[in-house]
Amino acid sequence: MTQPWCGALLSSEAAGSIAGTLPLELAGGDGERGPDLAMSFAWNHDENEQGVPGHAFSAGGAPGAGQHGSMSPHELRNTLIAGGPSFKSGLSSEVPTGNVDLAPTVLALLELPGGEQMDGREISEAIVGGPSPHQVEVSVEHHTMRRTVFKRTYRQIVRTSRVGDTVYLDDGDARRD
Repeated sequence: MTQPWCGALLSSEAAGSIAGTLPLELAGGDGERGPDLAMSFAWNHDENEQGVPGHAFSAGGAPGAGQHGSMSPHELRNTLIAGGPSFKSGLSSEVPTGNVDLAPTVLALLELPGGEQMDGREISEAIVGGPSPHQVEVSVEHHTMRRTVFKRTYRQIVRTSRVGDTVYLDDGDARRD
């Protein structure tokens, strides 16, 4: 918690309460095969040589090679492009989605059962006849925790969004005072 490269820290239910950590379930990592403790490398909005924002500490690798070790929104957010007669033309939506939503959406488009039992949701706001993105209810939660270690206070925040029963990890980071 005192190291500058340490971002959000999450602990599993099996590990019990570890002072200063947040529940690992916020990142979808709790479970039988999940770790007891997970750390996200610290990140910032600094730009690289090409002007692309998003820098994260790393345990190794070449600069600019990318990695999957932080809860930076620059790493967690991506682009989905869908086309065809079933999709709204020219739509740009800020409604949270994730890879977990692809299978339920494809099953719904093919009018096949099973998507309702899956994790994820149908991306209905992108489908012709579906609601507009502004009609989709999105709730945002801020999960915070703090702990003082060696006279410095470690504060972390993990932000999640919810659409229906599906929860998305938006970002997580830590600061020290």
